[in-house]
Amino acid sequence: MAWTIVTISARLFYRRLGIFLGANVLWILTSLPIVTLPAATAGLFYVVSRVIADERDLELEEATISDFWVGFRGYWQSFSWLTFFNLVIFLLLGYSAVFYWRSSVEPLSWLVGPLIILFVTFSAMQLYVFPLRLVYQADSTWNIFRRAFFLVLSRPMDSILLVIWQLMLTVVCFALGGPVLFLLFSALALLQTYMLRVIRIDRGEIPPAKAPA
Repeated sequence: MAWTIVTISARLFYRRLGIFLGANVLWILTSLPIVTLPAATAGLFYVVSRVIADERDLELEEATISDFWVGFRGYWQSFSWLTFFNLVIFLLLGYSAVFYWRSSVEPLSWLVGPLIILFVTFSAMQLYVFPLRLVYQADSTWNIFRRAFFLVLSRPMDSILLVIWQLMLTVVCFALGGPVLFLLFSALALLQTYMLRVIRIDRGEIPPAKAPA
């Protein structure tokens, strides 16, 4: 499935390159104050979700770059909570792993392995956290993380492969540098959003796309 997600996303990205480029530039500019990063991320994912709905569900209202500001204003608070808890959990896992790694008490050092597994699992959960927040707007932050956790458990190989694809894309874009970076973040958001969409279709939560891939 991961390869299918990548290929379909690549074709969609090429067809709507203009709006993805614009959303990526807006994301970079509005993230510069740092404190606005969650709101900017909300705007980016909202644009991506609108483009997918426009392309695959043939919605009558066409997605535009102005959707960025709809997402920015409408979801800044919920995305801020997600970003805050993401940061706290990553810091706790990282600090705990280093602490137990340096511990002179041997039984405590055995905890490094499980902590690394938790760190990898939580990293894979990031594939789904932000797209889930847009889909399940009434859910608490805890429920969003719980849904993401069970998605990773139910599709471990697809999740790991997509993480690898995203890492490869990120490395290539940073190696090339320059204008390529103005496409990276919207491409990552597209992969994550489309992955969740396909899973929801497979589960019967939403109808199949009206337009062919």
